[in-house]
Amino acid sequence: MKPRANNHICIRRASAVNAEAFLELFEAVTSATDFLGFEPAERSTTVKAQAEIFERQNVSKDIHLIMLADGKSVGFVSILRQIRRKSCHIGTLVIGIHPQYQGARLGSQLCEAVINLARKEGLIKLELTVVIANASAVRLYLSKGFRVEGLRRASMNCGGRFLDEYHMGLLL
Repeated sequence: MKPRANNHICIRRASAVNAEAFLELFEAVTSATDFLGFEPAERSTTVKAQAEIFERQNVSKDIHLIMLADGKSVGFVSILRQIRRKSCHIGTLVIGIHPQYQGARLGSQLCEAVINLARKEGLIKLELTVVIANASAVRLYLSKGFRVEGLRRASMNCGGRFLDEYHMGLLL
């Protein structure tokens, strides 16, 4: 069910109340693709632990956004901040869209929101890795200004298939 023009889309910082919906969303995304670093059910975070992660955002400097369509969690993006002084100006992105909502330009909206927020937070660079075979994601990131900075050969083992990834970066 892709969102229609009359759907209300909201992107905001995730909080403890979003923990259960986030974990369900994460499971749906990982179950639908080989393109994320986690396999289904590999991430064993409890609702309580996820709520604590969201509540620690101000301390950890990580940023977690959730996208809602008519109140339903349909996408997420996290900026994981580097902790070393020499690289704390860099954030690593993790992004996912619920399979039923892919192809509706929600990834584009999430990218724009997170790029704008990263600038406001004073980050200088965003980085991510993307499986090369995930052509739609590669096109999205290139369209938002990310550039390929490297190739990670055979970096993901997906059921005996070894997939290459691009390392991409965006200078803000």
